[in-house]
Amino acid sequence: SNLYQIRGLNGTGKSTLLKLLGGIVEPTDGLIFYGNKKLDENTLVDLKQHSICYIDQVHDLIYHKTVLFNLQLESYILNKDVEMETIKTALEKFGLGDKLQTKIRNLSGGERRIISFLKGYLSHKDIILYDEITSNVDRHNKNIMLQMIQEQVKSKTIILATNEKIDHGIIIDINQPTTYQESIIYEENNTKNVANESMLKRKYHTFLSFGLEYVLILMLIIF
Repeated sequence: SNLYQIRGLNGTGKSTLLKLLGGIVEPTDGLIFYGNKKLDENTLVDLKQHSICYIDQVHDLIYHKTVLFNLQLESYILNKDVEMETIKTALEKFGLGDKLQTKIRNLSGGERRIISFLKGYLSHKDIILYDEITSNVDRHNKNIMLQMIQEQVKSKTIILATNEKIDHGIIIDINQPTTYQESIIYEENNTKNVANESMLKRKYHTFLSFGLEYVLILMLIIF
């Protein structure tokens, strides 16, 4: 288990990188491995169903269904149990304990973001990908989310696209969308970081190819 923070300005490819890792989009070149499994059309369904949980920037929720239905959906699909008390406790951390039977369409934008986050937090899968999960959330609830991620990382691998400062984990900084970057891991204050040495690349270098450099680095770091 580990925490990986992907940081960068808007438009630098954070979301694209997560989509590559989650099998949402295909790389234009190269290969992605999870352990000894290559991410391709033969392994994608199994990996997404059993190993990878991807929480999108937009609310990946079923709006005409209740909060409870959305939080239990993965368990239904995988035929696994999630205790009602666990769900209630998670909701109560955000003051949403009375929203179990509320339909998603009747929640505020911030509340929907919290429910999306809790889908990842309650997931049975080993690798959780959070895309800007703390955006559009007030500071109080944002701090609760970050504390819960610190708990979650004890048993899972978390890859988080964010500009929030989190005390622990490996930082992958992608701030130059038109450059090819070599990444170097170094230690500072017991936190692993990735520094960038930039070298100008062709002007029309695609985001997918750009993001792939970091995918390969992440795979080497994780495994």
